[in-house]
Amino acid sequence: MAPSPSNSTSTERDYTKIHTALGSNSLVKMAIQTIPKLAGEENYVLWSSSAVAALRYCKINKILTGEWPKPNVTQNDEASQQNADDWESLDAWIMLHLNLLEQACSQVSHLTTSKNIWLELKKLFKPPSTMSITLHLSWLSDLICQKHTQSTRR
Repeated sequence: MAPSPSNSTSTERDYTKIHTALGSNSLVKMAIQTIPKLAGEENYVLWSSSAVAALRYCKINKILTGEWPKPNVTQNDEASQQNADDWESLDAWIMLHLNLLEQACSQVSHLTTSKNIWLELKKLFKPPSTMSITLHLSWLSDLICQKHTQSTRR
């Protein structure tokens, strides 16, 4: 597993250490291979939960969710520049391993961070929850009843 960054601010996280560890860990490759190809709404839930689990195993899921934003670079500080560069490499690594079919990939290819891709795929393919469907149907039912009541009063 990749080493865990500290719980301090993002500028103090050692993304260089995480980046190096990911490249040398064969278990990371196995974890990433568990992510099915995203076909669309029909397998979004399985795909997203598998992606989060694999990236959590790699200890980089918080880059995907935006909880670890790109660190700021301190002027004339090579270490902070290297850390930001390694964050970008990790973000690109995530994008490369999301395992998207061509249709899904073409819909997010213009986006430049894994977080933005993740959010767009969620908008495109996450099926509505049972609760939201129930609430929507209830709202429609009330609307129909109101219209029916109004029309019978005339």
